[in-house]
Amino acid sequence: MKNCVLIDFDGTLTIRDTTRYLIIELLKIRPWRAYALLPFVVARFFRNEESVQERKNRAIAHLVCGLTDQQIEGPLQKFSGRIQPLLRQKIKDRIIEHSSNSVIVLVVTASPEFAIKASVSALPVNVIGTGFSMKEGIYLGSVDGEACFGSSKPRFIEEWCSRKGIEMSFMEAWSDSASDLPMMQMASNRFWVCPDINAASIRKLDPNGKLVNVATTVVSSESEYTPFLRWVFGLGCMVLIILALLPSDHLPAVELHFSWGDKALHAAAFAGLCLIGSWAYLRRSYSLMLGLLVLGGGIEIAQFATGWRHMSFGDFVANAVGIMIGRIAFLLLQKRRAILN
Repeated sequence: MKNCVLIDFDGTLTIRDTTRYLIIELLKIRPWRAYALLPFVVARFFRNEESVQERKNRAIAHLVCGLTDQQIEGPLQKFSGRIQPLLRQKIKDRIIEHSSNSVIVLVVTASPEFAIKASVSALPVNVIGTGFSMKEGIYLGSVDGEACFGSSKPRFIEEWCSRKGIEMSFMEAWSDSASDLPMMQMASNRFWVCPDINAASIRKLDPNGKLVNVATTVVSSESEYTPFLRWVFGLGCMVLIILALLPSDHLPAVELHFSWGDKALHAAAFAGLCLIGSWAYLRRSYSLMLGLLVLGGGIEIAQFATGWRHMSFGDFVANAVGIMIGRIAFLLLQKRRAILN
């Protein structure tokens, strides 16, 4: 019988959820598949953790649909590079210590198994995660069976042990989420990675579990102008949506003396929103850009649904270009401000 340690990935082995980094890298292959992010964005408004995880995996499935492992190898390498600074050193040291004592370490995650394997390839661990359907080496755009989440994790672990022909004694388990209680109960020693604010609920859930305090000091990036900038950003988004969905004959006539004028207006509008939003949400730059991209795609779909406006892929591309211009402008202004200070 082999000794084994079970470790959750996002929020446990890493200091935060890493899905956004994977989505960003996959999106770089085919930016026009940004529509797949809509379920992921909507999921942020739901409290049900399983619904959120389901939508995350669905978005990733859409992004890899039609691709091969070789085609996503580059994005996975970049994803791995971005993940390394997020790995908790204490747990990494624990993994290396267990491995030196011939203990098997299983990283059990609801995230895509192919991505997590790439990010922990330098550690002596085995990965059990959510699989994605493939046919003849090509991803089909769907999860392969059930996601490795919550009450499903023990079954995934047992199936892995059965395939390997190994009988396990689970000496230790680590997680940050109450949804992992079924997996945690498989081990004799349970370590809950949680800030003080969650300590009471975890202690009630598992009185015999050990709490690992991971409270960190968060430096505020907000200034006295942040509330005003967020208000302006929100108002700008509302005005843009209203103007985009109004019938054309209700809009003020704008005389353009050059070709591609409509696309320039689209780019300018989203560049302005991205610039203001970047100042308003300094610590959420990628979420902001993805949100604006989804907003642009959503507007085009809504225009198609109205019957009096038309959907245009060219407008969506112009929106994306505008977002990039706004972000570059923000970085240049921020750099200039730093030099002046």
